[in-house]
Amino acid sequence: MDLRVSATSAPLDLSMTEFAKECTSRKYYLDKLKLVLLSKLNLNSLLKNVPCTPSEVYMPFMQIMGFDCHLLHLVLVQSKQYMVVNVATFSYPATKSQVNEGGIEKLVNVLSYIKSSALSMKAKIDDERTKRHISKIDDFVGTSTVADTEEWETKLIWPDMSVLEDSRDWDDSSEDAEENIRDEEDDEEECEEEEVEEDEKDEEEENESEGDDL
Repeated sequence: MDLRVSATSAPLDLSMTEFAKECTSRKYYLDKLKLVLLSKLNLNSLLKNVPCTPSEVYMPFMQIMGFDCHLLHLVLVQSKQYMVVNVATFSYPATKSQVNEGGIEKLVNVLSYIKSSALSMKAKIDDERTKRHISKIDDFVGTSTVADTEEWETKLIWPDMSVLEDSRDWDDSSEDAEENIRDEEDDEEECEEEEVEEDEKDEEEENESEGDDL
């Protein structure tokens, strides 16, 4: 029994290959079922997990019988309708005449096409995934990529710098300072006058006491 298991948690295979010992009509016409069913499984899983245009995504697979090789693509034409496309048929150059007829060149061209088509499909899948993430971001911030700030924007009134430059605003403080200085001077003069008066009183009292003694 040919048992094959496909898991969606692991990266999907971009190609599948089945080998046969020799090329027979029965093998060629009747033994594509396993390849097609597995390709269908992977294609459905790919289309389900990656939002993209079904016609742009295909699942390549190869059928090799002896030295003959057939490259095929499975494409979803419409819902529940698939189509197998025979892309290329070539033989491995096993004789000198086949090499002289360009068998190696054809083999290299087909292998190069397989590689480029696989990379192209991978790029489409990555591009669709990127668009999906961008779409989610756009839905989160709104239809516009620029956030609307009018609702929370307010005007800001800056202080008038001319107030600091106007010397008249500093006059009051200078007058206050002058008044304080004058008050201090007056206090000092009053203190000096009081001291002088006290000295004069002391002298008079001393003179009076001396007169009484005489």
